[in-house]
Amino acid sequence: MEDAVRVFLADSSRELLIMLRRALEQEGITVADAAADGETALRALRENAPDVLVTELLLPGLDGLSLLRTLREENRLPRTIVLSAFWNDRMARTVSRLGAEYFLPK
Repeated sequence: MEDAVRVFLADSSRELLIMLRRALEQEGITVADAAADGETALRALRENAPDVLVTELLLPGLDGLSLLRTLREENRLPRTIVLSAFWNDRMARTVSRLGAEYFLPK
């Protein structure tokens, strides 16, 4: 049997974190952990090494771009989906260069 994919969620909206967790778990996807700010997300991602990161760019403290940049520099960046209200072509190119595989507007 194949191991379950473990997803980490980072978003400042607690309501969105709850909704995403429920939706993913209903599909049989394991949510390893979640954080509402960048510093907490970075610490947890370093400790837990999930398979997938779903993150917002507008995070309190350490923003999403800095989170991606730091994880990439440390060779700890999992497969990444950016789900953000801060969306434009320039930002899509930036997150792609930082290693995100998908950039979806909220």
